[in-house]
Amino acid sequence: MQEKECTYTTAQVGRYLMNKMSPEEETLFQEHLISCPACCRKLQEMRNLAAALSANRPHSLAKRECKKRHFVKILVSIVLFFSGSYGIYWWQFHSTEEEVFPPASPDIFHHADTHKTPDTLNITRETVK
Repeated sequence: MQEKECTYTTAQVGRYLMNKMSPEEETLFQEHLISCPACCRKLQEMRNLAAALSANRPHSLAKRECKKRHFVKILVSIVLFFSGSYGIYWWQFHSTEEEVFPPASPDIFHHADTHKTPDTLNITRETVK
């Protein structure tokens, strides 16, 4: 007995498997499956493939755990960055010794009684008075 030529493509079998057919198309395809062993084989192969792929897929709990760990890593990185930055600022601020200036002399002109102007005039305290 020879199998007759099937008009359904692999894409159409996939649409049936993913429930993407209209109700009328679905009914026609189910009637076709009764008489077409080639489409039955394709459909069974696709179901097996889908089951194998879903078995290797990480569970939603594992995905949530991965997202949580990723968030914690980012949060720890941010905290370390800012604490390190503050540590460097604190170290630089506290490691420099303050310069000690001697007290100012009450006579502010004690080191320069004479100032020269561009035209070389000598001005002293006595001449300003």
